[in-house]
Amino acid sequence: MTRATLFFTLIAVLFSASTLGEEPSTRSSILPSVPDFFQGIEGNLTKVTWDHAVNSQQALTNALNSSDIMMLEADVVWGTLESEPTVQLPVMAHPPANTSDLSLEDFLSQVMADQSKGAKLDFKSLEAFSASCEILQKLEDNMTFPVWLNADILDGPVNSSLNGEPVDAAQFLSLAAGTLPNATLSLGWKTRYGADYNIIDGSYSEANVEEMINTIKNVSQPITYPMRAGLVANSWDAIDKLLNESASGTTVTIWSSDNDTVDDVKLSEVIQKIGVSRVYIDVPEELMNRLHLESSTSSRMKICFGTLLAALLFAKFF
Repeated sequence: MTRATLFFTLIAVLFSASTLGEEPSTRSSILPSVPDFFQGIEGNLTKVTWDHAVNSQQALTNALNSSDIMMLEADVVWGTLESEPTVQLPVMAHPPANTSDLSLEDFLSQVMADQSKGAKLDFKSLEAFSASCEILQKLEDNMTFPVWLNADILDGPVNSSLNGEPVDAAQFLSLAAGTLPNATLSLGWKTRYGADYNIIDGSYSEANVEEMINTIKNVSQPITYPMRAGLVANSWDAIDKLLNESASGTTVTIWSSDNDTVDDVKLSEVIQKIGVSRVYIDVPEELMNRLHLESSTSSRMKICFGTLLAALLFAKFF
């Protein structure tokens, strides 16, 4: 084998290593994944930017007009429009509010017309989700942007059952599969944490993880797990187990309320362990600024660079 042949063979091996674990995107233009839709993030999910509680017409207009926002998080409840107080339908509001000037259908229609944002729809009850399914199915063919269906389907840390009941997991998953089978499911635990409860410590347990894994074992849709930042900081072992026992490509979405106590050093360490290709960061700006997310070159790329250097040296001296 000549030096040139050996050199190009090594380059071919290098290219194969650089794409190891990556599959060509087979997703259609309907309901694309976040990385496929926002290719400028280059697979670094921590670069995705969020706007919260987009639950009014003004909030939606502001978000759609902002070039800094990628994903819109909005809450869906079974309620009424201010203009039609006697007609119940899915509207954008956060409990205890159940009236709005923006319906779910109008929200989605405007996001479809804009074509530059994704949407995370947080369903606060099974009733709200059930009532939304017909709307989602009707509009599906025009959803050429990421759509996440979010619900807290399990009880979680720190006696969360004292904070209300989760959305029925079996019914939510069944309805989601029959309504938008290619949408990403954002499946979380109810939490009881933060200033409202005077709770400043806690973590996700192995039992929480095992219950989630058993709950989603027959789910074929893409999944992200929304997990509360203050709890994530204390939960690396549980998160490691969760991701190891989940399907390839499953992600975590770290979120936080404004007044949560968060150990930013420990949280940063957990994020780095998860890896920026598997974790979204949806937290207040003040906390985001305290995190250490400088993304160093991935281990795979470091290996590739080392292989390339070795190939060059080998070709030169042998």
